[in-house]
Amino acid sequence: MSGSIASPCTWQTPPFILERVRDAFGDEIDLDPCTADDNPTGAGTFVTGPDSGGDGLKLDWAAVGFTAFINPPWSRPLGLPIDPWLEKTVAEAAKGMEIIALVPASTDTGWWRNFAPKSDAVNLLTGRVRYLDPATKKPTGTPKWGSALVYFGESTKRFIKATNDLGWIVRGI
Repeated sequence: MSGSIASPCTWQTPPFILERVRDAFGDEIDLDPCTADDNPTGAGTFVTGPDSGGDGLKLDWAAVGFTAFINPPWSRPLGLPIDPWLEKTVAEAAKGMEIIALVPASTDTGWWRNFAPKSDAVNLLTGRVRYLDPATKKPTGTPKWGSALVYFGESTKRFIKATNDLGWIVRGI
């Protein structure tokens, strides 16, 4: 990390998105499988990164709770592909979990085409999210990409109601 801009693999979710995630879940986030030591999402259970002793990819998310929020670490230049996190998200959703993933809206990528169509709804967020620098907890510069909230679960109407003013929603097939 240089200056006050965090690398894309460490940017944290801004509070206005976390408030909407909590609304979509009915106020509680049971699990954040890839967060920082200070648990900025306020999840009931959280897992820090491998460099802090945790690995949310090895955890059985469904054994922990019913809802999960994930802002997965990723940075291909740093060797942190997003694919394993998205494969894990789909697998845990298949167990009946309700999951919201905050991901780059990279509709031209293979991982997007393998992930988003399996969801129940996608909110393509308007504008670019100013993620938080983990050191300062202040917004970073604007990323070079848009972002999306990808929802898996049976409460699609609640997700849409909680997030509908943040962007354009596409319902799953």
